[in-house]
Amino acid sequence: MNNHFIAHIIRDIFKETAFTVYYGLDISFIETLRTSEHGIGVLHLHSEDKVEFLDDSIYWNAELNDCSFSSDVCDLFISIDYHPNIGSEYQGNYLSSIERIIKPGGYILLINPMKTFYDISDNFIVRNDLVKECKRYSLLRDAEVIIYESI
Repeated sequence: MNNHFIAHIIRDIFKETAFTVYYGLDISFIETLRTSEHGIGVLHLHSEDKVEFLDDSIYWNAELNDCSFSSDVCDLFISIDYHPNIGSEYQGNYLSSIERIIKPGGYILLINPMKTFYDISDNFIVRNDLVKECKRYSLLRDAEVIIYESI
């Protein structure tokens, strides 16, 4: 995917991105968001053991631990084409960790997500209006896009 294009979509659709988390593997996406052109500060979270990323990347062993962020702090959680190997017996804890860090009114943006994300709790609503906005961009027209909002 074109990182600059995705960054423009994020800037156009999600106005409040003071605390953004990207959960995935694409370091160039993080670097793109952080450029002066886009100005989106983002923390990198991943679940890949023994992989070197940026100095400020945060490894999360989702099968053993809760993620290290405080509750209700994240405005926007982004995951694009990321499918970490999380055992089915841990997926409930995995989702509740992600749900916990999203502040009320915050969003989860998923592009081509793993199926686990279909089981988000009742504390979130699907924002089909925002999905429709995303799909207006040609890059995402054929992608699977899901957007949840914390209520």
